[in-house]
Amino acid sequence: MKQFRPFLISGGMALLSALLVLGGFAAAFSEGGMQAPAQATSTNSSVEVTASPTKTESQSVDPDKGGKETSTPTKAISPTVIKTTIAASPTTKPSNTPKPATSEPDPTNTKAPTNTPVPNCGPPAGWTTYVIKSGDTLFSIGVAFGTNVPQLQLANCLGNSTQIIAGQSLFVPNVATITPNETPTKTPKPTDTATSKTSTTTTITSALPDPSVVGQSVTVVFTVTGSGGTPTGNVTVSDGTNNCVATVAVGTCDLVISSQGAKTIHASYAGDSNFKSSTSANEAHTVNKADTTTTITSALPDPSITTNAVTVIFAVSVDAPGSGTATGTVTISSDNDVATCSASVAVGTCDITLTTVGAHNLTADYAGDSNFNASTSGNEGHTVDP
Repeated sequence: MKQFRPFLISGGMALLSALLVLGGFAAAFSEGGMQAPAQATSTNSSVEVTASPTKTESQSVDPDKGGKETSTPTKAISPTVIKTTIAASPTTKPSNTPKPATSEPDPTNTKAPTNTPVPNCGPPAGWTTYVIKSGDTLFSIGVAFGTNVPQLQLANCLGNSTQIIAGQSLFVPNVATITPNETPTKTPKPTDTATSKTSTTTTITSALPDPSVVGQSVTVVFTVTGSGGTPTGNVTVSDGTNNCVATVAVGTCDLVISSQGAKTIHASYAGDSNFKSSTSANEAHTVNKADTTTTITSALPDPSITTNAVTVIFAVSVDAPGSGTATGTVTISSDNDVATCSASVAVGTCDITLTTVGAHNLTADYAGDSNFNASTSGNEGHTVDP
């Protein structure tokens, strides 16, 4: 059996090396305990295990030494290095390693901050309440009541919130012009009311005298008719410049025309609550110039002398049925002298110097104007001394 000892010893050395390798792994596990698997990465990891060198000796029987066993030192076994490479798949997902506990809250579980009420909030004096309707917003209510969102928030102590609930009361200004979410009532136009009125017909039946003269009253007779009743109200008669007014019931008014020429007269009915307005057809009418009367009221001094001026006072009046104020020039003359003087109707006086000694007849001649006829005064006797 001694011849098998070298084999057993060398085989035992190999077994010892293997045990040392396994012992290294066991030590690694015993130091840290069971560790959680490391997260795989895209790099390769290797583990080297080195077995400590051991010095052994072999035993053999030497016949030269009387058959006694002898020990022969053997060469030390070189350290054995076992290298293990673990390749990690780059697609390996990280393990669901529990997060370490910290003092920071989970942002997903953080509660939304609450609105902080504004200090000194509340409705101003004079505000009233409004019941919130479905679809209302602070903005729409602010527009309807002439205010804005910040003012509504302050008056109702809403802080920075814009949330409102239908059915609740909200403080609002007491100056609203419309009610939110309600359609304003349509106000009928004047024409809508007028369409329900009865039509009328206005007619001028006469305008006399025709022709008339400037300033003369022309009596205009008119009628206003309508179906289903009797119109009331006023009628205005006009030639475009002058007018007169009378009621439908009276049916006549006197129109005084202030200028001569061809005229058109019409009557306009104003209408009432039941009858529409209407205007008559034009009524042709002629107005002539009015006659005038010129008068010398004095010529002084009388007698006069050839070197003294004589002041003549005159007047021009409009003859009835005409009326008005004549304009234009009046000339004073003598039948026994070439001397004259002139002045306007408005001035009414002029000075004439007579050079012929003896008796004179003074006259005033009015030339007339666009509306009044000319006229000449009667003789005014006057004496001129040497």
